[in-house]
Amino acid sequence: MRNTYCAIVESIHPMTSSNRMNIEHLSPGVYFVKIVGSNGACSIVEKFVKTN
Repeated sequence: MRNTYCAIVESIHPMTSSNRMNIEHLSPGVYFVKIVGSNGACSIVEKFVKTN
């Protein structure tokens, strides 16, 4: 059995110079964060779950 997922891609907030992102305004749910290097050559995708 395979799972199929649909994701809505939206830039929710740019990172600050302190490398922190305020997520207080987000509704509870599962989110993916994609971090792209300044030259665009590398990226990392991480999942997090926001509760309450």
